[in-house]
Amino acid sequence: MKLSILFVAVLTTITPDLGEGKTLTSVCISPEKFGQQATIACYGYVTGGLYWVKPRGQIVRRCKPQKKETCLIHAQGYSSPTDNDLTKDILVIKSMREDHVGVWACRDDFYQSAATCSIGPSGNKPCVPGLWDHSCSQVCGRCEGSTCDKATGSCLCKTGWAPPKCTACVAGFWGQSCSKRCGNCTESKCDRRTGSCTCKSGWAPPKCTVRLCPAGFWGQSCSKRCVNCKGSKCDRGTGRCTCKSGWAPPTCTICAYGYWEEQQKVCILFIAEL
Repeated sequence: MKLSILFVAVLTTITPDLGEGKTLTSVCISPEKFGQQATIACYGYVTGGLYWVKPRGQIVRRCKPQKKETCLIHAQGYSSPTDNDLTKDILVIKSMREDHVGVWACRDDFYQSAATCSIGPSGNKPCVPGLWDHSCSQVCGRCEGSTCDKATGSCLCKTGWAPPKCTACVAGFWGQSCSKRCGNCTESKCDRRTGSCTCKSGWAPPKCTVRLCPAGFWGQSCSKRCVNCKGSKCDRGTGRCTCKSGWAPPTCTICAYGYWEEQQKVCILFIAEL
């Protein structure tokens, strides 16, 4: 009686939890270095055949339901036990290479379910796109393609961002996305948050995008005249001013209500005859 109890206990300890039905799980065991062996195990109940897929989509092993006789290795450098156990499958990568690094998948043809895990030398773990550093904890900057060097974080920057890591605006650009160009600033530099700078001669602060027009002129190129303004002065950005008598604000270019224009020079008060 005691022997029977002991035998049952041993069976329980060696039986792994392999999942049920269409559930698949996988475990990747990575080597320390390239050139060493890696092992991938897939657990579950495979009913319609199982196959292994490399990170770039190449199938390297495929099994039909009659597993022992019909498992095929499709590429050199792999091995796998030949048995008839449809609750697990093990793939051995004999020598780890660069093209092995990444996410591997084992798939069930019948249920079309899959399990994935990642492998790579533990001393050189690959980062997902957009991350870098030995721990893959640093985020790439504003890089073309959103990828950067995994060791340094450097990359080819998008327009407006400064190399090597593309995390700050290049000289001459400002704004949250570094998409705005600095105005007419000395040395072509401006505050990267506000766009303000020290202006070149003839340009108005704070962003130096509006000219300092001479009295009587306004506009981006100072080519527009202030007209019919008291003192002949107007706002250099909008042309607004305090109008002479008879002219209508804001730019004093038309007669006010109750006045009529004579020869486009003066606005005369209209008096109706009784």
